[in-house]
Amino acid sequence: QAYPVWTFFAPFSGFSMVSQYGETLTWLGGSAKATGWIRVNTQDGTVVDETGANRYGEPATAPQFWSVRPGVTAANVVLSGAGAGSRAEVVWNVRREILF
Repeated sequence: QAYPVWTFFAPFSGFSMVSQYGETLTWLGGSAKATGWIRVNTQDGTVVDETGANRYGEPATAPQFWSVRPGVTAANVVLSGAGAGSRAEVVWNVRREILF
């Protein structure tokens, strides 16, 4: 398994990530995000903004920080209130097994 790091760039009012297995993380925020970004690190279970401020309290109840399983994994990402500059990025380190 590999753990993705998701970055959501403003403007947006919220976002939702759902894996093909039904694992869900929804960010509600206190108000719409006009500038900057929100980063979700699924391995560390952290949510921070561009200032480094902890935003963990803003996802919906019981967020699921899910991993990318071996093989093909699909996900559905929705940015609510997105504008022209909105985008979502995801990166993860591929894990490989090497035998000597």
